[in-house]
Amino acid sequence: MTSEVVVMNRMGIALAADSVATIYADGVQKKRHDSVAKLFMMSDRHPVGIMTYNDASLLGVPWETIIKLFRRQLGKSSFPTLGEYGQKLVEFLMQKQNFFPVDVERKYFERQFETECYRIRNDAKLLYEFVPLSERMDVDSAAKKRSAVVAEVISERLARWQNQDDAAGFTEKLAEDFLGSMSGDVSRIIRKVLSKWFVDSSGVIQLNDISRHLIFKRDLDMEVYTGLVIGGFGEQEHFPVVQHIFVYGVYGGILKYEQSQVQRISEEEPSYIESFAETEAVNDFLFGVSDKVLDEIDRAVEIVRTSPGEVLRQVTGMRKDKKAALIAETEIASEKSAKNIEDNIELLLSRRYGGILDVVEILPLKELAQVASTFVRLSSFEKQLSLEAETVGEPIDVAVISKGDGFIWINRKHYFQAGLNHRYFRDYPQNEPPREEPDGKAEN
Repeated sequence: MTSEVVVMNRMGIALAADSVATIYADGVQKKRHDSVAKLFMMSDRHPVGIMTYNDASLLGVPWETIIKLFRRQLGKSSFPTLGEYGQKLVEFLMQKQNFFPVDVERKYFERQFETECYRIRNDAKLLYEFVPLSERMDVDSAAKKRSAVVAEVISERLARWQNQDDAAGFTEKLAEDFLGSMSGDVSRIIRKVLSKWFVDSSGVIQLNDISRHLIFKRDLDMEVYTGLVIGGFGEQEHFPVVQHIFVYGVYGGILKYEQSQVQRISEEEPSYIESFAETEAVNDFLFGVSDKVLDEIDRAVEIVRTSPGEVLRQVTGMRKDKKAALIAETEIASEKSAKNIEDNIELLLSRRYGGILDVVEILPLKELAQVASTFVRLSSFEKQLSLEAETVGEPIDVAVISKGDGFIWINRKHYFQAGLNHRYFRDYPQNEPPREEPDGKAEN
């Protein structure tokens, strides 16, 4: 994972990203790298930047490579709105068929489907743990129970996929055509992941249905995707805008992606903060309380709302009409108390978040950058003081984009020493070299 933050006001937009990439296999962290680039200029000449998170490549092609090739093709071109930069990137990917040959698309799908089968297996394991031990002692009984459990999980998972909307530009026919010669691969993955769960013929049919839904439906809590965060200004935009795009893969030469609604600074919304990927530490700070605590408060409020009436229903020896009237009166009072608690909590959260936004509204560009980098550093610090894997870490790349000055690096790491690579800065003058320290090492 990673931590990325956007902070905007009328002056401009600050983008900050950490440098950690973690590689997992079978749910276990295998590798950790501390020098991964996730923040880039999207144009050499215009005020637009882009950050990437989650999957560092698209069908094996690094996003860093894709973005830099797109930037080269973009050249001097600019667009009236920021959203058009994202759309042009999508069109660029659709045109680059040599990036994603059919065999690579199929390999990527196999990875997606295998991940889905592992999710089904893990859900079945959890459900099987609730089966009484007496029903698991006999070998035949255990096999039948495992088969029933996995059948239930497969049916539930298929139902969830069926309730999803179709992805833009995708149809079931396209999915069937794509999978036309892959039935053997689908069967191989089912055997590999679920062989010990005794999946019957009905379950196999449903799993094949799921394989099609993976392609033509909007993605359902998938793990294999890339988030793109594009921020800056279009030619006709005087205040900054940020756009969020999810990219899920390529099937039959068609890019599967979703674009969220753009967020823009305006007179009505003069400041904005958003975090991506690892969001917990940032959101806890912004609202002064964690989501987990809020969940517990919600449960407590529900007790306030329902418990008095439930207690009265258990009372005996009272006339029915009097009891009904008392219950009705109590439930009205309980609802009022619960609503007051909810309103007070919402007011406290709003005051906390609104107060921070009020300060961000008047910050100069340098301090916008400090806020963005501090939020990323906060996520890193939170990971250091927890028993979780440290999936966020320094150094932190930070850039500020303004209408007048364009894309300005505030902090930027390099994987090389600037003093040994003058050609790089000569051939790519948009990349300002880092300041040299007295010992000759480049400052990141």
